Amino acid sequence: MPELWIPSGGTNRKIKELYIPSGGVTRKIKAAYAPSGGANRKIFSGGIRYWITTSADASSDWAASTFTLNGDASGKMYAFVANGGYFTDADFSMVFNFQDPILKSNLPSTLLSLDYDYDKRRISNDGAWAYLILNGNTNAKTKSKTFVKGTDPDQGSNKTISWAQSDMTATAAALTYISSIELKLHVEMTSSRDDTAYLTILWGSTDIWLLNKWIGSRDDYIQI
Repeated sequence: MPELWIPSGGTNRKIKELYIPSGGVTRKIKAAYAPSGGANRKIFSGGIRYWITTSADASSDWAASTFTLNGDASGKMYAFVANGGYFTDADFSMVFNFQDPILKSNLPSTLLSLDYDYDKRRISNDGAWAYLILNGNTNAKTKSKTFVKGTDPDQGSNKTISWAQSDMTATAAALTYISSIELKLHVEMTSSRDDTAYLTILWGSTDIWLLNKWIGSRDDYIQI
């Protein structure tokens, strides 16, 4: 790809963004092209828009679950089951949708990472685990990884979970493009006669790594 450089601060720097006046305001150009090798080639791209949707579901009438995702991409997953010896499982889903499909050959090695804290009580030994689903196809996914084990301490902070292209199953690895990445978390818990069971997972803004940057908005652009 050809590049465009300008002097800045005593050194030449590569331009990644360019703005022009349009309709009385200054707007960012989404892409710029220059002749190279007998053809017009893209100098830079204004990025691919992503936006995040969420859902939560608990399987028992005695349980509740919530998924809060703020505008700055910070959030909270929470599920509980009331005391009395009840069991429930809960599912959380966070889908990163891309306005333009991304060629798999253009993906970086790391697909998604999440830095998080947790607080739990009486989740099962298997605990809470998750995987990524690509393009909404449940057959095209990654290996499952554990968020929290039942045997872990009841509180933990500064934890990280991450998936790379090398974690893809064969069906996912065979895809030619990516239009969405879904983080799917599953948790199982059983209350006692006297104690509720619950799991809370918390993260702040810029605690989600999406393809090639720590994101600070639930609707923004990434560079590929």
